[in-house]
Amino acid sequence: MIDKVKHHQALLILCITLLCPPIGFVLAFIGLCRDFDHWKTYIFCIAWGLAVFAYCYVPTVETDMVRYFQYLDQLKGIPLSEAAAIDRFGHQRNYSFIYYCWVLTNLGLDRLVPAIPVFFIYYTGLYVTFRVGTDLGAKRRDILTYVGIFLLTLNFFGIENNVRNVSAFCMITLAVFRGSYLKKKDLWTLILYIFPVFLHTSAIIFLILRVVVGILQHIKCRYQLMFAFLVSIPAIPAVLRLLYESLRYLTSDNLVIHTLINVIKTANAYYTLTDAEWAVAAAQSGSEQAAKILYSVFTLTALGIIMLHWFARFRNVKPFGTRVKKCLSIGLGAGQAAVSNQESATRNVTTVPFESVAERLSLFLDYEFFVGGLTLAMVPMVMPEYWRFVSVIIVFGGVFYLLTKENTAGYPIAKKLLTVFLILAPLCAALWGRNWILYTDGVQTLLHALICNPIVIILAKLCGISLEFLV
Repeated sequence: MIDKVKHHQALLILCITLLCPPIGFVLAFIGLCRDFDHWKTYIFCIAWGLAVFAYCYVPTVETDMVRYFQYLDQLKGIPLSEAAAIDRFGHQRNYSFIYYCWVLTNLGLDRLVPAIPVFFIYYTGLYVTFRVGTDLGAKRRDILTYVGIFLLTLNFFGIENNVRNVSAFCMITLAVFRGSYLKKKDLWTLILYIFPVFLHTSAIIFLILRVVVGILQHIKCRYQLMFAFLVSIPAIPAVLRLLYESLRYLTSDNLVIHTLINVIKTANAYYTLTDAEWAVAAAQSGSEQAAKILYSVFTLTALGIIMLHWFARFRNVKPFGTRVKKCLSIGLGAGQAAVSNQESATRNVTTVPFESVAERLSLFLDYEFFVGGLTLAMVPMVMPEYWRFVSVIIVFGGVFYLLTKENTAGYPIAKKLLTVFLILAPLCAALWGRNWILYTDGVQTLLHALICNPIVIILAKLCGISLEFLV
């Protein structure tokens, strides 16, 4: 009887979210705190609510999203071949992005351009956190704590304006998670690897990271090599400068080589062009410098936690314990048992060796380590490119956060480091919240979100297009 009531409550909140997203957004949090059995429904409602805010976003200054809307206006009513020739933002070879924008703008759905990436990024972060948490049998409090850290720390204002970078990076990282942890090496995983490269050229960096991590899995001294990479980070600007000087006059029609050359040239420019107008503005912005410090601390803390797991292995301490925990059987084991436990994330659990979860996440943790290292390498850049990389760490941070919480045989200091995230979260939220308030018409955005129903709008647009063809 109770199960049926909870099921109906979840469906009711889902319907409310689709009709009035801001109200459903709040109710989904309440439902999530009371009912973990339907967490997939509730995280959908949360991500949907945030996507609708992006859909109704009304900027008050010329942000990146304003320039994207101008780009969409150029694509209206022209053939796809002509759209591919427009290179306003250097998108000429970003075929995924061109097709994505061309389709949506010619359907009259320009507002979905920022909304879809916001939904994808937030749903992905919430899904990975709950998936790993339930597989580990983590406490409800611990899972919800990282959900709060994730939502507060991730720069929502930046995400809704960014559109391409972070979503492309998260797609490849999700592909790594699917392939290494969920063992889903299917067509969808392949698409998640390929599509982002044509969404933003810098996504090729994450593909290279995946190849490097895959190779290192077969090398016994991989942790020493990864630590050497971390130590060599200060030399990256000089290496980029050398590569730039060597390749600056090189041209190639090969897509991969062309992309790599562009990435190197762009990265070098972000390190060296300190006198440009945008560079001076970024350097003189107090909020930008404060954000750089906070997100650098977040990255250093994440790297420290991952490295503590390594050191535990070096000392023959199994970092994730040898005990057997009650974990959700979601692709991790066979057999089920019904157990009632208020501290557990769910009711239905099975007995699975705790280390099996950690072992599946070993490659993914190594991958996150490299992302963190590249984040630190980009901190000296005048432009705040680092935040695009640290966003990936935040979105998938539930992995190392919950592993550390459930670890009983590693270094105790690792759990103490988690407190740093609790301190940083409200500070980061204050910074990006300030930007949202200053550069967004908050009242108009909220009013639009209250009365906006994207499903009805999309259906109306599609019906209108169908009628045009019929007439």
